[in-house]
Amino acid sequence: MLKESPFFSVITILGTALAICMIMVMVIVFEIQNKGFKPELNRDRTLYVKDVAITHKNEEDGGMNYSLVGGRVAKECFFTLKTPEAVSMQLMRMQTLVTSTDQTRRMKCDQIRTDEGFWKIFDFDFVEGTPFTEADFQSAIPRVVISNRMAASLFGGERAVGRQIVLDYVTYTVCGVTRDVPNPLMASFFDVCIPYSCNDNLMTPKPDY
Repeated sequence: MLKESPFFSVITILGTALAICMIMVMVIVFEIQNKGFKPELNRDRTLYVKDVAITHKNEEDGGMNYSLVGGRVAKECFFTLKTPEAVSMQLMRMQTLVTSTDQTRRMKCDQIRTDEGFWKIFDFDFVEGTPFTEADFQSAIPRVVISNRMAASLFGGERAVGRQIVLDYVTYTVCGVTRDVPNPLMASFFDVCIPYSCNDNLMTPKPDY
């Protein structure tokens, strides 16, 4: 059959191979987005709330806006829930400059600010040390957890726990080093992780407007 119609045979084979390839890609993407991978082992029973819808009405027509969840909303609506095993608030990931205390090494990194509940939801492997504790968070002690990649860049092969780094002109003490998260799109990805309680603006209650 291949010899009788080589052109159509090639088209049929390539079409079949392309269809199988597309199905495999779709399955792989679905698995990556939904199946649990360390440190996000509990994806199937974790709820992520990224924004809220705000409806407003006027004389002409109604409308709807979307905004990020504020700290007061998170604390009053989610931290008061009794059903979840753990609740955590994470501020938007941002690029920031991290430097060593002697200013000899500096680089940009992905920074997140969160609380002690973050370590209960995600199952990190710690190469050194431990995460910051609830006592550290409540006391606003400047502790930082860094990735293994960041530790290698800042301190080489030396022990990182107990050393200090500077973020936004604030000196933090490294309390733990985690294994690198493979995918930057994962919710648990970070280079440096600090308690948001270290920022006075986030801890001071603000009126609603």
